[in-house]
Amino acid sequence: MSKNQKKQVEVEFEKDDPKAVYLELFDKDTELKSLSDEIEKLTTEKDLELMKCDKDIYKSAEPLYRERRALLLEIPEFWSTIFTNLFLGLGFVDELTMCVDDFFVEDTETEFRLYIDFRENDIISNKQVVITVTTPTTAEELTQEVKISTTPIELKKQKNDSEKENKEDGDDEDEEETSGFLKFLLNPTKDIATFIVGSVWSDPIASFCNDDDEDLDGLVASGSEGEEEN
Repeated sequence: MSKNQKKQVEVEFEKDDPKAVYLELFDKDTELKSLSDEIEKLTTEKDLELMKCDKDIYKSAEPLYRERRALLLEIPEFWSTIFTNLFLGLGFVDELTMCVDDFFVEDTETEFRLYIDFRENDIISNKQVVITVTTPTTAEELTQEVKISTTPIELKKQKNDSEKENKEDGDDEDEEETSGFLKFLLNPTKDIATFIVGSVWSDPIASFCNDDDEDLDGLVASGSEGEEEN
Protein backbone atom coordinates (compact mmCIF):
# COMPACT_ATOMS: atom_id res chain seq x y z
CA MET A 1 0.00 0.00 0.00
CA SER A 2 1.44 3.40 -1.01
CA LYS A 3 1.77 6.37 1.38
CA ASN A 4 -1.07 8.18 -0.45
CA GLN A 5 -3.35 5.15 -0.12
CA LYS A 6 -2.49 4.80 3.57
CA LYS A 7 -3.22 8.49 4.14
CA GLN A 8 -6.56 8.16 2.38
CA VAL A 9 -7.57 5.21 4.56
CA GLU A 10 -6.60 7.15 7.72
CA VAL A 11 -8.80 10.05 6.63
CA GLU A 12 -11.72 7.69 6.03
CA PHE A 13 -11.33 6.28 9.52
CA GLU A 14 -11.57 9.77 10.97
CA LYS A 15 -14.75 10.58 9.07
CA ASP A 16 -16.59 7.29 9.22
CA ASP A 17 -17.30 4.48 11.62
CA PRO A 18 -14.05 2.43 11.82
CA LYS A 19 -15.95 -0.86 11.68
CA ALA A 20 -17.79 0.21 8.52
CA VAL A 21 -14.52 1.28 6.86
CA TYR A 22 -12.93 -2.01 7.88
CA LEU A 23 -15.73 -4.02 6.32
CA GLU A 24 -15.66 -1.88 3.18
CA LEU A 25 -11.92 -2.46 2.74
CA PHE A 26 -12.41 -6.22 3.05
CA ASP A 27 -15.25 -6.17 0.54
CA LYS A 28 -13.19 -4.27 -2.02
CA ASP A 29 -9.96 -6.24 -1.62
CA THR A 30 -10.36 -9.87 -2.73
CA GLU A 31 -7.17 -10.96 -0.98
CA LEU A 32 -8.28 -9.43 2.31
CA LYS A 33 -11.74 -10.95 1.85
CA SER A 34 -10.20 -14.37 1.30
CA LEU A 35 -8.02 -13.91 4.36
CA SER A 36 -11.03 -12.84 6.43
CA ASP A 37 -13.01 -15.90 5.31
CA GLU A 38 -10.14 -18.20 6.28
CA ILE A 39 -9.84 -16.57 9.71
CA GLU A 40 -13.58 -16.92 10.23
CA LYS A 41 -13.43 -20.59 9.25
CA LEU A 42 -10.61 -21.25 11.72
CA THR A 43 -12.50 -19.37 14.44
CA THR A 44 -15.54 -21.58 13.88
CA GLU A 45 -13.41 -24.73 14.04
CA LYS A 46 -11.81 -23.42 17.24
CA ASP A 47 -15.23 -22.82 18.80
CA LEU A 48 -16.33 -26.35 17.94
CA GLU A 49 -13.17 -27.88 19.40
CA LEU A 50 -13.56 -25.89 22.62
CA MET A 51 -17.16 -27.05 22.85
CA LYS A 52 -16.03 -30.67 22.47
CA CYS A 53 -13.41 -30.15 25.18
CA ASP A 54 -16.05 -28.72 27.53
CA LYS A 55 -18.23 -31.76 26.94
CA ASP A 56 -15.33 -34.15 27.55
CA ILE A 57 -14.49 -32.35 30.79
CA TYR A 58 -18.11 -32.50 31.94
CA LYS A 59 -18.31 -36.20 31.14
CA SER A 60 -15.19 -36.85 33.24
CA ALA A 61 -16.58 -34.81 36.13
CA GLU A 62 -20.14 -36.16 36.01
CA PRO A 63 -19.60 -38.66 38.88
CA LEU A 64 -18.60 -35.69 41.05
CA TYR A 65 -21.70 -33.77 39.98
CA ARG A 66 -23.80 -36.76 41.07
CA GLU A 67 -22.06 -36.84 44.44
CA ARG A 68 -22.69 -33.13 44.84
CA ARG A 69 -26.32 -33.65 43.89
CA ALA A 70 -26.85 -36.04 46.80
CA LEU A 71 -25.26 -33.60 49.24
CA LEU A 72 -27.29 -30.63 48.02
CA LEU A 73 -30.50 -32.56 48.63
CA GLU A 74 -29.67 -32.47 52.35
CA ILE A 75 -29.97 -28.65 52.37
CA PRO A 76 -33.62 -27.70 53.05
CA GLU A 77 -35.36 -25.90 50.16
CA PHE A 78 -32.07 -25.66 48.26
CA TRP A 79 -33.26 -25.81 44.65
CA SER A 80 -36.59 -24.12 45.32
CA THR A 81 -34.68 -21.17 46.80
CA ILE A 82 -32.37 -20.97 43.79
CA PHE A 83 -35.13 -21.07 41.19
CA THR A 84 -37.26 -18.61 43.16
CA ASN A 85 -34.33 -16.16 43.40
CA LEU A 86 -33.54 -16.62 39.71
CA PHE A 87 -37.02 -15.82 38.46
CA LEU A 88 -37.54 -13.04 40.99
CA GLY A 89 -34.35 -11.52 39.58
CA LEU A 90 -35.87 -11.78 36.11
CA GLY A 91 -38.94 -9.91 37.35
CA PHE A 92 -41.31 -12.86 37.74
CA VAL A 93 -43.25 -14.19 40.71
CA ASP A 94 -44.31 -17.81 40.36
CA GLU A 95 -45.38 -20.19 43.12
CA LEU A 96 -44.13 -23.12 41.05
CA THR A 97 -40.48 -22.21 41.69
CA MET A 98 -41.08 -22.96 45.37
CA CYS A 99 -42.00 -26.54 44.42
CA VAL A 100 -38.67 -27.46 42.75
CA ASP A 101 -37.34 -30.44 44.67
CA ASP A 102 -34.22 -31.46 42.73
CA PHE A 103 -32.22 -30.45 39.67
CA PHE A 104 -29.56 -32.09 37.51
CA VAL A 105 -27.85 -31.49 34.16
CA GLU A 106 -26.67 -34.15 31.73
CA ASP A 107 -24.44 -33.38 28.75
CA THR A 108 -24.02 -35.54 25.64
CA GLU A 109 -22.22 -35.06 22.33
CA THR A 110 -25.31 -33.56 20.68
CA GLU A 111 -27.34 -31.95 23.48
CA PHE A 112 -27.65 -31.08 27.14
CA ARG A 113 -30.66 -31.86 29.33
CA LEU A 114 -32.04 -30.07 32.36
CA TYR A 115 -33.89 -32.38 34.75
CA ILE A 116 -36.20 -30.46 37.08
CA ASP A 117 -38.03 -32.47 39.76
CA PHE A 118 -41.13 -31.19 41.54
CA ARG A 119 -42.81 -32.01 44.80
CA GLU A 120 -46.61 -32.32 44.88
CA ASN A 121 -48.27 -29.01 44.02
CA ASP A 122 -51.53 -27.47 42.76
CA ILE A 123 -50.10 -26.15 39.48
CA ILE A 124 -48.73 -29.05 37.42
CA SER A 125 -49.06 -32.83 37.62
CA ASN A 126 -45.53 -33.49 36.34
CA LYS A 127 -43.13 -34.96 38.84
CA GLN A 128 -40.25 -34.18 36.48
CA VAL A 129 -39.75 -31.87 33.51
CA VAL A 130 -36.86 -32.47 31.10
CA ILE A 131 -35.68 -29.61 28.89
CA THR A 132 -33.42 -30.69 26.02
CA VAL A 133 -31.19 -28.19 24.20
CA THR A 134 -29.31 -29.31 21.08
CA THR A 135 -25.66 -28.31 20.73
CA PRO A 136 -23.97 -27.79 17.35
CA THR A 137 -21.58 -30.44 16.05
CA THR A 138 -20.75 -28.84 12.68
CA ALA A 139 -19.90 -25.36 11.44
CA GLU A 140 -23.25 -25.17 9.66
CA GLU A 141 -25.15 -25.93 12.86
CA LEU A 142 -23.38 -23.07 14.63
CA THR A 143 -25.28 -20.61 12.45
CA GLN A 144 -28.62 -22.39 12.80
CA GLU A 145 -31.27 -21.76 15.42
CA VAL A 146 -30.89 -23.90 18.52
CA LYS A 147 -33.58 -26.54 18.90
CA ILE A 148 -35.16 -26.81 22.35
CA SER A 149 -37.75 -29.33 23.47
CA THR A 150 -39.53 -29.90 26.76
CA THR A 151 -41.67 -32.46 28.50
CA PRO A 152 -45.39 -31.86 27.84
CA ILE A 153 -46.70 -29.96 30.87
CA GLU A 154 -49.84 -31.29 32.53
CA LEU A 155 -51.59 -28.30 34.10
CA LYS A 156 -53.95 -28.78 37.01
CA LYS A 157 -57.18 -26.82 37.36
CA GLN A 158 -56.03 -23.93 39.49
CA LYS A 159 -58.94 -21.52 39.71
CA ASN A 160 -61.41 -21.97 42.52
CA ASP A 161 -64.65 -20.03 42.81
CA SER A 162 -63.01 -17.20 44.74
CA GLU A 163 -60.28 -16.74 42.08
CA LYS A 164 -62.92 -16.70 39.33
CA GLU A 165 -64.83 -13.96 41.17
CA ASN A 166 -61.67 -11.89 41.51
CA LYS A 167 -61.02 -12.23 37.79
CA GLU A 168 -64.54 -11.11 37.00
CA ASP A 169 -64.06 -8.10 39.29
CA GLY A 170 -60.85 -7.20 37.47
CA ASP A 171 -58.61 -8.05 40.42
CA ASP A 172 -56.77 -10.89 38.70
CA GLU A 173 -52.99 -10.52 38.89
CA ASP A 174 -50.98 -9.76 35.81
CA GLU A 175 -50.22 -13.05 34.07
CA GLU A 176 -46.77 -11.77 33.08
CA GLU A 177 -45.87 -11.37 36.78
CA THR A 178 -47.18 -14.70 37.99
CA SER A 179 -46.19 -17.28 35.40
CA GLY A 180 -42.56 -16.66 34.42
CA PHE A 181 -41.23 -20.07 35.45
CA LEU A 182 -44.28 -21.90 34.14
CA LYS A 183 -43.91 -20.10 30.80
CA PHE A 184 -40.28 -21.16 30.68
CA LEU A 185 -41.26 -24.79 31.23
CA LEU A 186 -43.91 -24.57 28.52
CA ASN A 187 -41.68 -22.74 26.06
CA PRO A 188 -38.03 -22.77 27.22
CA THR A 189 -35.62 -20.20 25.80
CA LYS A 190 -31.95 -20.64 24.98
CA ASP A 191 -30.83 -17.64 27.07
CA ILE A 192 -32.40 -18.84 30.31
CA ALA A 193 -31.51 -22.50 29.75
CA THR A 194 -27.84 -21.73 29.09
CA PHE A 195 -27.73 -19.30 32.03
CA ILE A 196 -29.08 -22.00 34.35
CA VAL A 197 -26.40 -24.42 33.14
CA GLY A 198 -23.53 -21.94 32.92
CA SER A 199 -24.11 -20.03 36.16
CA VAL A 200 -26.61 -21.79 38.41
CA TRP A 201 -25.47 -25.38 37.81
CA SER A 202 -21.75 -24.60 37.71
CA ASP A 203 -21.86 -22.89 41.12
CA PRO A 204 -25.18 -23.58 42.86
CA ILE A 205 -23.90 -22.42 46.27
CA ALA A 206 -23.30 -18.91 44.89
CA SER A 207 -26.81 -18.95 43.40
CA PHE A 208 -28.26 -20.16 46.70
CA CYS A 209 -26.56 -17.24 48.46
CA ASN A 210 -27.76 -14.92 45.68
CA ASP A 211 -24.16 -14.02 44.72
CA ASP A 212 -24.63 -14.21 40.92
CA ASP A 213 -26.42 -10.87 40.51
CA GLU A 214 -23.94 -9.55 37.92
CA ASP A 215 -24.48 -12.55 35.64
CA LEU A 216 -28.23 -12.20 36.15
CA ASP A 217 -28.07 -8.52 35.19
CA GLY A 218 -26.61 -9.55 31.83
CA LEU A 219 -29.44 -12.02 31.31
CA VAL A 220 -32.06 -9.38 32.15
CA ALA A 221 -30.43 -6.94 29.73
CA SER A 222 -30.39 -9.59 27.01
CA GLY A 223 -34.06 -10.32 27.57
CA SER A 224 -34.93 -6.61 27.43
CA GLU A 225 -33.15 -6.23 24.09
CA GLY A 226 -35.08 -9.19 22.72
CA GLU A 227 -38.39 -7.60 23.79
CA GLU A 228 -37.45 -4.31 22.11
CA GLU A 229 -36.65 -6.10 18.85
CA ASN A 230 -40.04 -7.78 18.93
